[in-house]
Amino acid sequence: MKIVEKEQHGDLIDTILINGGVKNLDKFKHIETCEVKETDPLKIDRMQEGVELLEYHVNAKNGIGILIDGDADGFTSAAMMYRYLKQLDVEATLISSPHKNHGLQGMTEEILNTGIDLLIIPDAGSNDSELQNELIHQYDIDIIIIDHHDIEDKNTAKHSDAVIINSQLNNMNHNFTGAGMTLLFIEAAKRIAFKTIKPDDVIFTLSAIGQVADVSDVSDMEIRLRQNKGLNKSFSYLLDEYSTGDTSISSHDLSFGIIPHLNAVARIGNLEQRIEVVRALANDFSCDEVSVEKRRKNKKTGKFEVRAEMWSPYRIIVDRMTKTKTKQTKLVNEAISGEDKLLIKTPTLHVMVLKDEKYKPITGLIANTISGENDVACLVLVEQDKLSGSGRGCDKLFEDFKKLLLDNHLVDFAQGHANAFGVEIKREKLDYLIEFFKQVTRESNAYVVDKLYDMNTINKKDIDGILDNQTLFGGNVGQPLLGFKNIEVNKTSIRTRGKVLNFSSGGINFIAFNGQKYDIKPNFGNSVTFNIIGEAMRSSWGNINQVVIRDLEQVQQKVKDNGLGFVF
Repeated sequence: MKIVEKEQHGDLIDTILINGGVKNLDKFKHIETCEVKETDPLKIDRMQEGVELLEYHVNAKNGIGILIDGDADGFTSAAMMYRYLKQLDVEATLISSPHKNHGLQGMTEEILNTGIDLLIIPDAGSNDSELQNELIHQYDIDIIIIDHHDIEDKNTAKHSDAVIINSQLNNMNHNFTGAGMTLLFIEAAKRIAFKTIKPDDVIFTLSAIGQVADVSDVSDMEIRLRQNKGLNKSFSYLLDEYSTGDTSISSHDLSFGIIPHLNAVARIGNLEQRIEVVRALANDFSCDEVSVEKRRKNKKTGKFEVRAEMWSPYRIIVDRMTKTKTKQTKLVNEAISGEDKLLIKTPTLHVMVLKDEKYKPITGLIANTISGENDVACLVLVEQDKLSGSGRGCDKLFEDFKKLLLDNHLVDFAQGHANAFGVEIKREKLDYLIEFFKQVTRESNAYVVDKLYDMNTINKKDIDGILDNQTLFGGNVGQPLLGFKNIEVNKTSIRTRGKVLNFSSGGINFIAFNGQKYDIKPNFGNSVTFNIIGEAMRSSWGNINQVVIRDLEQVQQKVKDNGLGFVF
């Protein structure tokens, strides 16, 4: 295992921030007291036109619909718009596809069935020009699109009969996601048309969730200022169900809390659940508790019994979201273990081709699981006209897996992040792809870590410090990656339970959730020596600070002859 330590700048937190590109440490750490140049929403193309169109329909008491885009950013964007319209005494209609969907594709009938006069599409729709024109010219439905995604034909979008407000059509901060752009629209609406109705704190909290969900650079000073306002204290009843206290919520908390649940509902939840969750994000339900029956284990008898408990509607909805996420996990495992698939393996790439379209919404999760468990890049594809699905790289093998595929013309389409993206490939190209990767040798990249420790420098206080400063991390200032070289572990501390491996050394608890892939070989002596790559994380069980293992290598025991014929 090759490990390289980044340049150090004294204090660990300062080192992480400086290496992440932060220029002014004091300003970054105390963003709430600093002046930051903010985007003026009134200078965004077609913003005024969009607000005036909304004002017209609100004043005319016309029917207004909001199309829910199929991911966490889309959910929060729709909830923000829904809540703001409620502030304007407008009961908007929430419209969702029964399946994971982006934009107007396949949605015409559902939209027409609502009888609305104005359709608002946050976080999607910029490229659906034909469907926009159909709704506008054939069915007399006005459209406002508030978006941040790339546009295929910018000239068409600029002059569209739909009012398209998209950051990609402007010279502005491109770190705003759909939720960020929706907040700018609402701020403009307050300044232009509804001067006594300002966006409330709930809307800022939802915008912050959407910014994190769509992996924007939340270290950007303007975005960070807005994140601080939205997450310094949660004003979302649904988010409160995921919080453990009154402390500020970090990007990391969201990424391991509410966001995976929102995405699970977007992928495999039904239409009713999608709408319910968006309403819950907007605080649209009463907080009054109701009696629910739950099976609980009697500690005295050891038997399960049905008990009545008082739950808020938000706790009930989170319980349903949790069950949806559990169902999603089972579906991923079913796809991986099932027989109705083609699985091709090379030393650096696994390709899975699935026949059942029900796996289409979760190809990224399947690829993530295969990649993580086998330390390889992975493509998971569903057989349609073309093979389409998701790609996941392996950081230790490929710096940019997407670029490698595109530069060598191995796929027809790949869009997204360097090591997480959507992909399409013609069936006849598959053999060429496999042959290419058979020639790729397995040479691991060096891990570049924020701090490298050995047995003399291992320090639990650094772990505590990272976890106490979680609100500083996110975007380009990513979660700190830590390296540990030649760490001795007493054999008695090594525990395995199912896939989970844990042990302790130097006062730090180490845990691997996919520990089954690490083959720990027996040796002489009372200890085992490891090289470790990991991240600091606070356990939700017991609030324990620990290091989650991302990679583990057992160091071979040194063997020597003591001159008496004994080798140890």
